[in-house]
Amino acid sequence: MLLRKAEKDYKVFKSLSAEWDEEYLDLACYHLQQAIEKLLKKYIELSGENYDYTHNITELYLRCTKLGLPENEGLDLMGGTITGWEASSRYGDSFVATSAQIKKASSVYESLYVIVKGKSDEISAEQKNQESKTESVKWE
Repeated sequence: MLLRKAEKDYKVFKSLSAEWDEEYLDLACYHLQQAIEKLLKKYIELSGENYDYTHNITELYLRCTKLGLPENEGLDLMGGTITGWEASSRYGDSFVATSAQIKKASSVYESLYVIVKGKSDEISAEQKNQESKTESVKWE
């Protein structure tokens, strides 16, 4: 579920940022932050652990690295900035994000997505393989 929700948030981000309209910049960044947050939580979930109910990208990222997620320079550098987008984009009157920050955060999402989707697909394949073995044992 988290992976699908992350994909939807990213799709909304791409739609809102397609024309780089200043009026929707805050909403675009909010959805990008949410997409990254959900990918990190999905990684934790796929690692067999429960994730904390936090929006702090840096905390989630550090937890993921302890579970085997490769280090990501973009998250190392921008974790705090991306975390700030969660509240400031919804409640702040003067939201600011540069196009460079947004492009870097988008790149972070895309690289994380490949890792999380790959891990999810791998686990699904293993589960199907186990189910297949169980079924074949039942029929013997």
